[in-house]
Amino acid sequence: MGLMRKAIETYDAMQHLIGVEQENTEPLAPLGHKIVKAQIEITINGEGNFIQARKTDQKIIIPVTENSAGRSGTEAAQNPHPLCDQLRFYLPGSPVSSYFMDQLKAWNDSEYTHPKLVAILNYLNHETIQNDLARAELIKIDEEGKVSNDKEIVCWIVVGLENDSGPVWNDQALLLAYQNYYLNIKGHEDSIVCMLTGDFTVPAKQHLKGVFSLNGNAKIISANDTSNFTYRGRFITDNEALTIGYEASQKAHNALKWLIANQGIIRGGRCFLCWNPHGKKVASVFSGLFRSTGEEVHTPTEYRAQLQRAIDGYKTELPPGEDVIIAAFDAATPGRLAITYYAEM
Repeated sequence: MGLMRKAIETYDAMQHLIGVEQENTEPLAPLGHKIVKAQIEITINGEGNFIQARKTDQKIIIPVTENSAGRSGTEAAQNPHPLCDQLRFYLPGSPVSSYFMDQLKAWNDSEYTHPKLVAILNYLNHETIQNDLARAELIKIDEEGKVSNDKEIVCWIVVGLENDSGPVWNDQALLLAYQNYYLNIKGHEDSIVCMLTGDFTVPAKQHLKGVFSLNGNAKIISANDTSNFTYRGRFITDNEALTIGYEASQKAHNALKWLIANQGIIRGGRCFLCWNPHGKKVASVFSGLFRSTGEEVHTPTEYRAQLQRAIDGYKTELPPGEDVIIAAFDAATPGRLAITYYAEM
């Protein structure tokens, strides 16, 4: 639990970076969101008319539900993401499109709607997306007339909305609108005691997967031992073992994913991470203690002086009372992400 509490502390300390894009770094996702890689980018105007579409290959922030964030296998068809998802959810007549459209309409009909959301819904109601993408040569039709690349992720740009124009994935107002919308939905559920924060709050029923990108389906926290030797004979339900609040789970998992993506060191399929929860600079897990100063060391006295300067340097950058967290992660199975090492210093 120490790891998850420190991850929450990190998320709270990094509020100014939530949803903010920075060059060569993966952004920190807001509550109710995750990072995915998109393959198709569609641009429409504020009235919902098609302008253009192109191939892309970029990581973006997308809204998710609790079920869609942890979906896998056959579950995916009934658990679409609310705005940006696989192409199959947008295709008219697709067996899964109704799930997506119902969810999108529910968000649009709430008090948390947004002009971009209205435009996207209007465009999808025209049911021209397959023809538009075919003309743009972005979809492949097989011999049976089906779209063969229908699992590519679609993202949206809306123009002609003055200050609201632009991509959906970095629109802070849109991200906040969905966060408030989904937290409002979750707020109607029965509360529990969160074992991470001690707060009486709405529980997380599922926890995010993909914290470590090399093991995309592995979860740190999961429970599906519902038959035979149930929960190893110790509990009747998973809640008797552990209860975590939805917001606490979102903060912890999104913070760990952000840290691993930007600071994690991968060796032999295992990820090593070293960080300070308040963003203070710390030594790399694998680099030497010394910075590359270019100075040569010939005697024990010179070595002692260099060591003293290195230690004094880190003392300046890491004030007394600040923690350094070291953790290592490895997937023992495709669905389980193990914490193989953890220390607070």
